[in-house]
Amino acid sequence: MERDFELEEVNKLKGSGLLYCGQPFRTELITTTKHFSFTHLTVQEFLAARWFIRENRVPDAKCSDMVYQFMAGLFSRDATEEMMEKLIDSPFMPPYLRMRCLNEYRNKEFAKQFLRENPQAFCNSHGVMDLGCYSDVDCITVSFVLDIISELNEEEAGEAQRKYTDKFVTVERLGLSGPHLTLSGIQRIFNSLINEHCLVSELILSYINWSVEHVDFINRLLVGKLTTLSLNYIKITDTGVARLCEALQHPSCELTTLNLDSSGINDTGVASIGEALQHPSCKLTTLNLGFSEITDTGVVSLCGTLQYPSCKLTTLYLEGNNITDTGIASLSEALQHPNCKLTTLCISFRGISDTCVPSLCEALQHSSCKLTALSMLCNLITDTSVACLCKALQHLNCTLTTLRMQHCEITNIGVASLCEALQHPSCKLTTLDLEDTDITDIGVASLCEALQHPSCKLTTLELPLSVYDDEMAASL
Repeated sequence: MERDFELEEVNKLKGSGLLYCGQPFRTELITTTKHFSFTHLTVQEFLAARWFIRENRVPDAKCSDMVYQFMAGLFSRDATEEMMEKLIDSPFMPPYLRMRCLNEYRNKEFAKQFLRENPQAFCNSHGVMDLGCYSDVDCITVSFVLDIISELNEEEAGEAQRKYTDKFVTVERLGLSGPHLTLSGIQRIFNSLINEHCLVSELILSYINWSVEHVDFINRLLVGKLTTLSLNYIKITDTGVARLCEALQHPSCELTTLNLDSSGINDTGVASIGEALQHPSCKLTTLNLGFSEITDTGVVSLCGTLQYPSCKLTTLYLEGNNITDTGIASLSEALQHPNCKLTTLCISFRGISDTCVPSLCEALQHSSCKLTALSMLCNLITDTSVACLCKALQHLNCTLTTLRMQHCEITNIGVASLCEALQHPSCKLTTLDLEDTDITDIGVASLCEALQHPSCKLTTLELPLSVYDDEMAASL
């Protein structure tokens, strides 16, 4: 890729700042030379791409992403499909780079044919596409591919008139992350998602600098489009939550799962969500408010919502909040209400102690309680609480099938209580998680004995790594 530049060319390039001249060095006794290099690497990458095209070849080893992208862009100018096929099939090209090259090539028919022949080029067999977007250029790329997939969806829908032998996997779940994305970049992707032939029903956004304007775009997708929305590690203001809740109450909103994990939701935000959950048009069944700023005050308002006839919530995650025993007592009371539909509850945080467990056990034995899965991870509960829970597990009304007590202060004494419960005819437990607890080989031996009892229904058991060895594995 070497080339001799004329003196005039060198002076122009040096004057523009694109070319840097190094110190002269001697090649022979009376001969010196100078080496020039381009100041910006992108210029070198562009020239490398031009050289590959002129030589009618693609890189036979991994090179920078920009070389591939420049080649795809230059191919679009020359309409060189054969070379583009060789480029896009390069073994050194990861999926995200293939996507960028298709966008640079800008040939929709070529892109559609590529997706027909490579149905899992950008998503897995379940229709999941997870991408890290680092700039607005990446947003343009994602938007282009989504538009191509929408066109294929439209053609597949009319396949009675036009039959294709090759099937592609459409995108149904899209995951995007990137703290440097701008509002305009996100808007471009959202415009593609709104397309009537786009089949994305699950949207996961993470680590994005959020604003109220983003919520307005989201609300357009919520009307008749999304069924699952995750906004992870995105700080949402009270105003943003209120605007989101307005969409949840729209008759055409089909959202059933809302994940606001680590989004800074506080008691004010919880009050807005609670009001939306009470609306007859709200269809939410799963709500994740984990690792936020919710206190007992927020829990009290949420408990009022759970007892409301129109509330359809069956799964609630509240781990990692500022909730204490007082908040758990309120939840226990709500679980006993006939209108409460909760079947899965996660209350994992250090603020919970043995004090609140009796009220929770009382709820588990109530005829109106529908809970089948309870997670109490990373709590201060001890063997005393385990004994109380085990009494509840033996009650005829208790419907629990899954109990997770990971990272709790449970010893072999607590395991003895659990083993007694597991052998009781009324105990319905099928999954028990005791990872990162203080049980030893003695506790494991007791569990192995309980597992052999005819009344024990356990099918899944998680234990601390410290007790795993060949002898224990043989016992299990």
